[in-house]
Amino acid sequence: TGFSLHFVAITGDIADKGRAAEFEDFHLHFLEPLRAILNATGGGRVLFVPGNHDVDRTNVPTTVSYDHPDNYLEYFDPTHQGQQLRAPSFPRFQAYHEFLSKAGLSDQRTDGTRPYYAQSMTLDGVPIGVLGLNSAWLSQDPTNKGNLYRGGIWEERECLTPGVEAVRAGLADVPSCRLIFVLAHHPLSWFRLDGQERLRSLLGQHRVVYLHGHLHKTASTMDEGGGHLFRTIQSGAAFQARENDIWRNRLLWCEANLNEGIIAAEPRAWSPAQQDWAIDGDVYSEVYRHGDRWLLPVRWLAAHL
Repeated sequence: TGFSLHFVAITGDIADKGRAAEFEDFHLHFLEPLRAILNATGGGRVLFVPGNHDVDRTNVPTTVSYDHPDNYLEYFDPTHQGQQLRAPSFPRFQAYHEFLSKAGLSDQRTDGTRPYYAQSMTLDGVPIGVLGLNSAWLSQDPTNKGNLYRGGIWEERECLTPGVEAVRAGLADVPSCRLIFVLAHHPLSWFRLDGQERLRSLLGQHRVVYLHGHLHKTASTMDEGGGHLFRTIQSGAAFQARENDIWRNRLLWCEANLNEGIIAAEPRAWSPAQQDWAIDGDVYSEVYRHGDRWLLPVRWLAAHL
């Protein structure tokens, strides 16, 4: 109470094996109750990007060769030619995109001419941009720390990417925004090395806040690209485990205060003993702690006043 919740970012893995029944369960038992809460408290939108567990690998394998950059660069172009190259991979995300359509979120699909979605909004008088990326296009294996299947064995190498040209075009679609949130499932360190520096430079030049998940824990880092600072914020996985599991269910509340140049983060984890969401106190440095919140600096955004 006493605050406006502007949006909820869900950065992928809302299913397990990318099956339609899994998305239907999520829609019925999670998304609809969440929307009821949002509507009762003044509104707020829900934003999605797909994760590696939202891929249906039983449908078709990915059709892109990873061995040479020239084999996949045009795949991510936000053009009709790029869309045609990606089309053989669309069945892998069919259930995910059908879920978005049924949920009235067709504007968040990534199977059109653009392999991303970009939205602009004004919140409390501040122009905000959201860029939603599909970092699972080239995902071949549920774990995917660059796992590449070749010669009958899995090789460890960075093979994931949302596509440099897709990110460049997506950022251009949210111009003149004071704050840009970029949503993807995977951390930047899991992306192909031959494009990782360029991606960091683009994110740095636009001074974004990069939101992701995948690693099942909460964290945040100050990052740099192209000579500019940007912040990455990683959230743990919610509703991933039963109470007697080794995994802890986590969520993360954040409030951006651009006048002060901070993002106030409140990490929480489910407490089986208390049957409630308790403060998750060991995920950030105590240097940033202020009561039950951690004040993460984004001073470069405040400097644009």
